[in-house]
Amino acid sequence: MARIYWKEKKKNKEVLEEIGLKHTELLKTVKTRQLAYYGQIQHLQSLQKSIMEGKIDRKRQRCRKRKSWLGNIEETTTRRINKCCEVALDREEWRRTIASNLWQETKQRDGSICMWKTSDAENHLICINQVHRSETHCVDFTDSLIISGSRDTTCKVLNSERISDATENAVLKTFEAGERVWSLKISPSKDMFAAGLAGCLDDPPIVLWDLESGNCLAHLSVNHRRGAGVLDVRFESPNEMLTCGYDTFIRLWDMRTYSCVRQWEEPFDSALYCIDTDGENTMVVGTARNAMVRLWDKRQSDPIQMMYCKNSRSPVYSLAMDYGHLYMALDTGLTIMDFT
Repeated sequence: MARIYWKEKKKNKEVLEEIGLKHTELLKTVKTRQLAYYGQIQHLQSLQKSIMEGKIDRKRQRCRKRKSWLGNIEETTTRRINKCCEVALDREEWRRTIASNLWQETKQRDGSICMWKTSDAENHLICINQVHRSETHCVDFTDSLIISGSRDTTCKVLNSERISDATENAVLKTFEAGERVWSLKISPSKDMFAAGLAGCLDDPPIVLWDLESGNCLAHLSVNHRRGAGVLDVRFESPNEMLTCGYDTFIRLWDMRTYSCVRQWEEPFDSALYCIDTDGENTMVVGTARNAMVRLWDKRQSDPIQMMYCKNSRSPVYSLAMDYGHLYMALDTGLTIMDFT
């Protein structure tokens, strides 16, 4: 089950209403008991978190047991307090099933790949179990193929028409990358794909493979240092590819010469988690700090604008843009900026 963050729990009024939690009355009760036992009251946010997670202040004095001051608080709800966390988790899983294509893939910690068939009225869920031996970090797909990259250092190509069969029958090819695969993207020409690696070795962190033959076409890097992993890969055309990662650079690659033709450096020396583009001159890049996104113009060497999400220090794990909106995945959920 995916982790649900406290900020999401606190704001999810539907969950509170669904479990029948009299939040205000419950807070007052706990505050009164805390004051009687400890002579002080926890900060409001910490207190709410303790209630929702079924915990109490760890700084208990005189070795008092939890039930000695919690008493029958659980009896004031129609369901047990810890049920709130389960309901919130279920809702979070449901929110993550939003799909914009025929198939929407999700990354799994057990090496599996899950897909929602959005052409069905019921959004039928299909899982291919344990495709990898470890966490699945990235997925891309075409009409007939699914490619996934994993912590187990492999990229696997699956036939989407065989997804109901056993996993071994669905896997067409396995590519050995040598280290963790953080990102991958299939070329618009659909004849090759690029994988961004963790960059913990001396080898270049970007690998290009031919889908038909399975041969390695090229390794790409510029002044590579260990640890400078590539966190996102984006093709603008069959001949142009953008990458970003831990080394704080956005790079534009020419696929005809397999060389870097332009690069832009993040001014705040922050890792770059994700990138999107309009296919022409505009780029938006998600950074590792303060939910910040930078707007770039390829014709200039400096960024055009910075955009922040209010009261958040989360990295921008993923983003997408159109001409009126910017969609960002943060640690607390999906955030949308409307410029219309």
